[in-house]
Amino acid sequence: MKIIVLSDNARLTLDDFFHNYCGADITDMPQRAYHYRRLINVLSNINSFLNEIYVVNDKNYMKVDNICVVEFEIRENVSEVAIMDIQFNNDTTQPQKYNP
Repeated sequence: MKIIVLSDNARLTLDDFFHNYCGADITDMPQRAYHYRRLINVLSNINSFLNEIYVVNDKNYMKVDNICVVEFEIRENVSEVAIMDIQFNNDTTQPQKYNP
């Protein structure tokens, strides 16, 4: 299990992701929480997903399901994964119905 560290850019992206949720009678917050939990789970267990990593211009990227693409670094001490940038899919960041 790795420690996940968010860059300022990644933190702002996640803040926007959670601030843009659909509220009132229909809420998609449980779906957004699932996406966040899945993202952290994949990155904290990154050794299991090494075949999912691809490199572009010396930067590591990983597609996490159909949720997002993450740019990350594995730090020198190898127990830390730094999330540098997160690009959510358009359909994920738009308000969506959630049926419990």
